[in-house]
Amino acid sequence: MKLIFCTLLAGALALPAAARAQEASGLFGGSVAADVAIVNDYVFRGYSQTGGNAAVQGSLTYNASSGLYAGTWASAVNFNDGNDATAELDLFAGYRGDVDGLSYDVGFFYFAYPGASRAAGYNYWELAAKAGYDFGPAAVSLGLAWSPDNFGPAENDSETYASVLVSVPVLETLSVSAGVGRQMLEGAFNDYTDWNLGTTLKIVRWFDLDVRYFDTNIAGAACADLCDARVVVKISRTF
Repeated sequence: MKLIFCTLLAGALALPAAARAQEASGLFGGSVAADVAIVNDYVFRGYSQTGGNAAVQGSLTYNASSGLYAGTWASAVNFNDGNDATAELDLFAGYRGDVDGLSYDVGFFYFAYPGASRAAGYNYWELAAKAGYDFGPAAVSLGLAWSPDNFGPAENDSETYASVLVSVPVLETLSVSAGVGRQMLEGAFNDYTDWNLGTTLKIVRWFDLDVRYFDTNIAGAACADLCDARVVVKISRTF
């Protein structure tokens, strides 16, 4: 899986610009965009998904002119729990748009972990909604996600994740953002809060550099150091 993913990544980087992104092609009334990234740690809702190790990530998304979209996203993972999952493969579809400056996005997500045993219960689906507004000095986004059967064994039951993100532009190519999320779980795990603070620098025509601090209110021993405070550096490029 890692070899296949790296081969696809190399191929995307080697494509000519006109083939990488068909934003202006009007393909089926929409466009296709690809994104590749390298991170020193893959953190999702406060938890490291790679045991503190680096990961290569990428996505491919079709955006219809109507606002409908669909795509896939992949990343290396390492849960260090005896299962053979080395990759996460997400499938998603939804609808987004804006009305008088108010943006909205509703979607369906399926999280798959090839190689993991069925008993581990890793695979799950989630419904998510997001609304945002750009006030000029700052943009604010509110999110809500729900799944009837969270990641892990069946006893984890449902989960609801509520979040807020504030982004402040500093320069045309530099912004600072902060987010807070609350994970509400039924079953084996307790509710917790995670937060992040970071800055994104756009290197025009090259890549984006994001440096971000992550932390949670969970005691270190409770999550085997996977949700401790950490700084994540991400280099990404959209084609």
